[in-house]
Amino acid sequence: QASERAGGAATSFQTFAMARGAVDAHLRRNETPRIAVVRRDGRPVVIFPTVLVNRFGFKVARFLGEPLIQYGDVLCEPGTGKRYLAAAWQAAADPAVADAIHLRKVRADARIAPLLKDKATASSHDEAPFLDIARTPVRAGEEPRKLRHSRRKLTALGALRLDVTQGENARSHLRDALALKRRWLTARNLASGVIGNGDWEEALERLVDHGGGMRLRVTVLTVADRPAAYEVAFTIGDRWYAFIGAIVEEFARHSPG
Repeated sequence: QASERAGGAATSFQTFAMARGAVDAHLRRNETPRIAVVRRDGRPVVIFPTVLVNRFGFKVARFLGEPLIQYGDVLCEPGTGKRYLAAAWQAAADPAVADAIHLRKVRADARIAPLLKDKATASSHDEAPFLDIARTPVRAGEEPRKLRHSRRKLTALGALRLDVTQGENARSHLRDALALKRRWLTARNLASGVIGNGDWEEALERLVDHGGGMRLRVTVLTVADRPAAYEVAFTIGDRWYAFIGAIVEEFARHSPG
């Protein structure tokens, strides 16, 4: 938590709350959390949270929180020396403990990314488009045409309201969003490592109760007081990490997302 307060958590997925919620799910699945800590003068400077899982007879080290976390990384303050990261890597990838180390969803700007360029092989790359909303102020009448069109279609069905909930107010909305997403996946014969998995859904619900700097929030769009769409997200500081989107079927053709 001290590292987190000092800026050690690059995203909400490296927070203590997220790790604490994930540990119970890992243990129920017979997976072993293993945390490598590098200290300088007794103070932790790098924390590398991993979990050991069995895959086809091999013991594999992965990021703690997989598959729940959206991004994987170590905890360390910006500018931490590479030698400390290398020491954490040596402990996490110890061949006496793990047969392999498989780290997924590492951002290009992750704290561990420079080290992985030297130590690991990338098996796949993904890129996502983004819009810096801080640099593109939208005045009335300047919304994208498609957004205005969707808003008109939805407004024709009734008054729109957008609520951002957290804490106990978010619990029932989270359950509704998960139920919608499960039905959506089932209808399309798709699988998810989190949605529909009791261990990970329970971990998500526990995060509702966390009242620290990292919060689980559920946004609800209602049309004529009927829920039309949900977004489950995590926030830390001024950053919003969209996590799960779910749309009520009767409103789907009106693009409530």
